[in-house]
Amino acid sequence: MQKTTDMEPVKFKQISVDDLYVSIIIAKKATDERGWTGMEPVEKKVISTGNVVMDAIGRLLAADCSLRPADLAQLLGTNRIVVNGMFCLFTGMMTEDFLMAYRIKRLKEWLAYTDVSTKEAALRSGFASEAVVGRLFQKRLKTTPGKYRKRYQPKNVRELYQWAE
Repeated sequence: MQKTTDMEPVKFKQISVDDLYVSIIIAKKATDERGWTGMEPVEKKVISTGNVVMDAIGRLLAADCSLRPADLAQLLGTNRIVVNGMFCLFTGMMTEDFLMAYRIKRLKEWLAYTDVSTKEAALRSGFASEAVVGRLFQKRLKTTPGKYRKRYQPKNVRELYQWAE
């Protein structure tokens, strides 16, 4: 016989890539209320989500976004099954899907806010090659990395942004 209680089910806040993401941009051009224009530093830390495990994962990804599920499991002192369970519970996504979304967000920043080559952007975003990125962009974004860059990168990108080298 199933036992019932008056307790409400526990609900976890779904954590998104945006919640854990740390930008590659270290400074951006800004103008203050007095009209002074200059480069303003961009904060480079993982904002606390209130979830110790996901905050730790956020710090790990900020340091190395090429981590794979097995790497995360080893760094967290557990196994891939447990890591996958945590990702499903806390993000609603499988580990691989979350990591891919994180890398794509990073790649889009490299393409839009820097002038590094597409190959370099791919490598810095945790992808194995430029070819992988080309296929991924076509499949997920219905465009090429070059067209994405052309659409979102300002002409004076070096004047507007500074990024981690």
